[in-house]
This record gives sequence, C-alpha cells and structure tokens, in this order.
Amino acid sequence: MSRVLITGSNGFIGSHLAEALFAGGHTLKCMVRKTSDLKWISDTPKECAYADFTDPGTLDRAIEGVEEVYHLGGVVRALYPRRLYDVNTAGTVNLVRALKRRAEPVKRFVYVSSQAAWGPGGRGPVSDYGRSKREAEESVKDIPGWAIVRPAVVYGPRESDFFSVFKMASKGFFFKPAGAGLLSFIHVKDCVRGIIEARPGRESYLSDGKSYAWDDVCAALGSALERKIRCIRIPDLLLRVLGAAGVICGRAAGMEAPLNPDKVREMLAGDWVMPPPETPAEFDIAEGFRDTYLWYLENGWL
Repeated sequence: MSRVLITGSNGFIGSHLAEALFAGGHTLKCMVRKTSDLKWISDTPKECAYADFTDPGTLDRAIEGVEEVYHLGGVVRALYPRRLYDVNTAGTVNLVRALKRRAEPVKRFVYVSSQAAWGPGGRGPVSDYGRSKREAEESVKDIPGWAIVRPAVVYGPRESDFFSVFKMASKGFFFKPAGAGLLSFIHVKDCVRGIIEARPGRESYLSDGKSYAWDDVCAALGSALERKIRCIRIPDLLLRVLGAAGVICGRAAGMEAPLNPDKVREMLAGDWVMPPPETPAEFDIAEGFRDTYLWYLENGWL
C-alpha cells in the first residue's frame, strides 16, 4: 500500500478519511499546523508533518516520501473574502508547485473541492468560497494523476456546522429559508469512499443521489430525533439582514460567523442538485441523520 499525505486531516472529513486509509493498509503522513487540534486523529497511527500550505517554505519537507496526496485543507468562511483566496486558491497553488519541484512525481493527487465550485445547477460559483475552490481546481490539473471530487452538503459524526441544525431540531423547531431550492446531501462515510475511489483525470460529484426540499430535511430530522419539529420559514430579506449582521458582529468579535452574505447567496441561489453519483450511497438522509443524531447523543453533544 502507499504512503499518503493528507492535508486537513484533523478536520471533520479529513479525520474520517485518515481512519479509512489506515484501515485499508496505507501509511499516513498528516500535514497539520503547530496549533492544530488533533483530537479526531489522536488514535490514528500517523506521522505528523508540521507545515502550512500558505507558507511555501514549509512544504518541501511535508511532501517528502509520499506517493499519494489527498488535499482537503482549506477554509469555508473568513472574516474577509481575501482570506478564502489566500488559503483555498493560493495555498493549493503553493502545494502544487512544491509537488512539481519533486524529482519523482506523486502517483495520485486528489483534491477535495466543493459543490460550491460547481454552482447551483452547474452554472458556476455564486460565492467567494465557491470561486476560491473553482480557481484552485484549475491549478490541480497541472499535476499528473489529478482527481477532483465535489461533495454535496456533508454531514455525519464529528460535524460541527450542521450540528446547529440538529441542536435546533432537538428543541422542536427548524428554520428553513423561504426562497431556497432543492439540496443534495452525502453522509461522511459515503463521502470518504468517493474520495478514495476518485479516478485520475476525472471530476466526480459526491451525493446520495437524491434531491431534497427543505421540508424533506425537516421531516428527516423529526424521524431521526423521534419528535415533532415545527418548520419556520425565514423570509429572504430577513436572511440577508441576518447574514450582513453576522459578518459585522463577527468582525467586531474577531470570529468568523457561521451565517454571512456569502453563505446566504449560496442558500438563495436556486437548486443545488448534484449529478448522479458513480457509486450508490449507503445512506440517504433518513438513515444518515439517525446515525448522526445517535453519535451526537453518545458523545454528549446533545
């Protein structure tokens, strides 16, 4: 089996990927920062390479001796849009350049992008986050053995952003955007399998193969939590106001707000229905939400 490098290995998807690759017999090298929280990979045997792909001088040692690279590192929100491009786009370019300097090329480079790079209905990105990921995709194609995967909304054990939805549902209510379209989802276990199976020279779309209205999401949450949930519609104007307020308050506090104008633009951009997946998913949201909810309960999150 191969010696692989994973960026973003300590994150939600990255930690699940690290476990799966190790279980498959691979030797792991995890690129992390000195300040990274390693709790999700603390029990996974690995070598830690302390580097930052926004600092090109730290990358050469990080990529030494690896045969495959899984690039998941990045940011999904920032106090200022420029940060998204500095990390997601320029950081990926730095990593690609470091790999091209190697005497021996890697056999495989899998870039975990996002449905935000593809855009609603494949019309292209509508947010700075999506554009930063789309621009990064172009640089990845300079690497032999490249593969790009674009997951839909990823949820599952350890996920902290979508957890807020479960937290609301546990109190008996759920906010749904009045003007939002259909959605695609994928459980983290199915997402990781899609990442590992990504074919070189291909752009792959990862979802459970179904499309969901927000009412479907509400119903699946109610089924998972075994309780009645009241769905409350949020007018588009109010959502935009909340997004603007979120970024103002976030900048004042020095913290990235989970709801900001970038995310509101994505929510109100229409249908986010992904092309059919190449491999059938194990979970739809009915089963996946239940699995996720039980994990939150067992680990004291709810």
